[in-house]
Amino acid sequence: MRVLVTGAGGFVGPHLLQHLQSTQPNHSLFGTAYNPNAQRLPFVTYHTVDLLDYDATLAVLQETQPDVIYHLAGQSSPSRALKAVWRTHEINVRIQLNIFEACLELDTRPRILSISSGEIYCGGATDPEKMPVDEYAELQPSNPYALSKATQDLMSLQYFLSHKLPVVRVRPFNHTGPGQQSSFV
Repeated sequence: MRVLVTGAGGFVGPHLLQHLQSTQPNHSLFGTAYNPNAQRLPFVTYHTVDLLDYDATLAVLQETQPDVIYHLAGQSSPSRALKAVWRTHEINVRIQLNIFEACLELDTRPRILSISSGEIYCGGATDPEKMPVDEYAELQPSNPYALSKATQDLMSLQYFLSHKLPVVRVRPFNHTGPGQQSSFV
């Protein structure tokens, strides 16, 4: 199986790739990284690419021919989103749109994991009577980051319904661990 991890140079990407390598050693692992100085693992074939560029995204998908895409690339800081609202939307929405459209253009249907955020439920602050929050909770993004992630989530649904693109949507809440930037802790 051929696996592509976008955002492989970020916080979660290296952990995921190490897990995949240890549990599925026969998989061919590919990663994208925007930063050419991002961490590199020896068992991964990396592509330094700006996924905002559709042609570059198309080229990576054409070259890697993934069976599975773990889409981790994006702007992940709510505080950064407040300072750069449009840039956050551009990064989080356009990158995913480029991936989906490239799959359609290449007439390929890899299973795609789209990572949204628990922030889409009222910025993480919900009425205690509605706890615990589950996937049926109303979407109430209360900040630009949450809105960009809600847009990604709904785009995933739309491409599944309209194009039968096998997208799996997840909405994780905060997570941290080794390698996390101190600004997130």
